[in-house]
Amino acid sequence: MADGCTPFKVVGETELSIKMGHKTTKMTTYIAKNLYTDWTLGMDYVNKHNLKINSKKQIISIGEKSEKVRINMDKDIEPIQFPVTLTQQIKIPPQQYVQAQVSAGISAATVAFKPLRNFNQQLFITTPDSLLNVRQHTATVSIYNASSHYPRFMPKGKTLGQSTIFPDTNKSTHLISLISNIDSDNTTPRNQIKKLIQHVDVIEQMKQLETLLLQYNKLFDTSKTTVANTTISHAIDTISHPPPCSKPYRTIQEKHEALYKMCQ
Repeated sequence: MADGCTPFKVVGETELSIKMGHKTTKMTTYIAKNLYTDWTLGMDYVNKHNLKINSKKQIISIGEKSEKVRINMDKDIEPIQFPVTLTQQIKIPPQQYVQAQVSAGISAATVAFKPLRNFNQQLFITTPDSLLNVRQHTATVSIYNASSHYPRFMPKGKTLGQSTIFPDTNKSTHLISLISNIDSDNTTPRNQIKKLIQHVDVIEQMKQLETLLLQYNKLFDTSKTTVANTTISHAIDTISHPPPCSKPYRTIQEKHEALYKMCQ
């Protein structure tokens, strides 16, 4: 669309804020369905704010001399966060998981999802940290109702948490760190205990067993490697002498066969 003549269908408009360094600008943008990229910046914005791109020095400048801001390309990028909201109303039965469809605020990407902790604690709902594979602005989140008696209803548009997109230069490092944190969360004593008792069909028995095992939760902590320092003592204390031995006692053939049959 560099020639300014390529047509595209506009379905609406919205106001966006663009932050470069400490300078924030606002502009009215059009929403289209068939853009090749997520966002296209027009020449009207470039001319209005005196935006200049120095490819050789890898510097972008915006504004006039008195208020000019210079930033380095791909160095001052901070993680971008979007709210994660439900796309439809859901009902979560007691002690059950539900796969809920959510809107992640971006068209397509792999993002880090972090739930709202206060929200989970108030409603006895568990939503784990995870990586969301967003396609066509939607993804799937697993939600668990920890209540043993009451179902939970969540309306459309309810915010479950936030998704984070990391800069491309550090994406692999952040994702590896996030996966490590998720894996370590799965090794907590509570999760280990839940895996052990998940075969119990009776809810009340399961909760009683979980309460009992949680009293000894340190025994189920596999997040850290432990080495037991035990001293193995011999059955016969020989001090510094070699262990005693007995030579075979010779007997007659008949007695030997009788003892052999007894041992069989």
